[in-house]
Amino acid sequence: MKITPLHKAVIEGHAEWTASLKDSGWNFCRDANGFTPLELAQLLGRRECQEILSKSNSITIKVQFKDEISPLVISLEEFEKIFKLIYRPFLTFPSYKALNEVICNCPYLLRFEWLANTDNKWEALYQEQLSIGATADTFIKWINPFIGYGLFADSDLPEKSFVGEYTGAVRRIHRDRPDLNAYCFHYPTRFWSLKYFVIDSLHEGNICRFINHSNQSNLQPLWLVNRGLLHLIFITKYRIPKGTQLTFDYGSDYWLHRTRRCTE
Repeated sequence: MKITPLHKAVIEGHAEWTASLKDSGWNFCRDANGFTPLELAQLLGRRECQEILSKSNSITIKVQFKDEISPLVISLEEFEKIFKLIYRPFLTFPSYKALNEVICNCPYLLRFEWLANTDNKWEALYQEQLSIGATADTFIKWINPFIGYGLFADSDLPEKSFVGEYTGAVRRIHRDRPDLNAYCFHYPTRFWSLKYFVIDSLHEGNICRFINHSNQSNLQPLWLVNRGLLHLIFITKYRIPKGTQLTFDYGSDYWLHRTRRCTE
């Protein structure tokens, strides 16, 4: 299907145009990749358009700051100001063209398969939580000056619980002069592709960017495929008690040129 005028309004970031078309009946129409106007607003980071097309509740985040004995609930605006971070519940792309470029470079064998290789019950559950930008009941807590902040369970998390998606800005980098930082996660592409992408959560992301490294990690990262896009999610390996720090193994490549910072 060709993009509708509502899709186009979202792609171009026209909030007023989006508002005038929100009751047009195009809300549930899908583009060639299967995305509705609201989903495009989410993937392109069009906040004003998202607010017009969705009646989602305001986001609050729990943070336990240094010298505090318990977490505080802060608004999204406070969170972004304190951490100098744009909160993104979903992956974001710099343009509609870039989104299509990433989809075209999705590894062929993964387009219709789930890399986790689990049963349909869990896949359906994770897809549902992924679609709404869900995160587990957690809070961000100051640890020390060496590690900084970490992510902790705010209630008991059962085995195989969905914790969240690692979100951020999906951008292309050049192999010969990579512009990487500690919050970049390699985004897989086709084996023969010359294009190289990362999920960069340095300036844009959600609570998952606060998950620290551990050699005895309690989270498992998995790739989930949805309409040609790969999504990196975290699930619990086993039951995790309330108050436990959530961690995953960054892998040996991450520490090649960095000082190892392990929570255990």
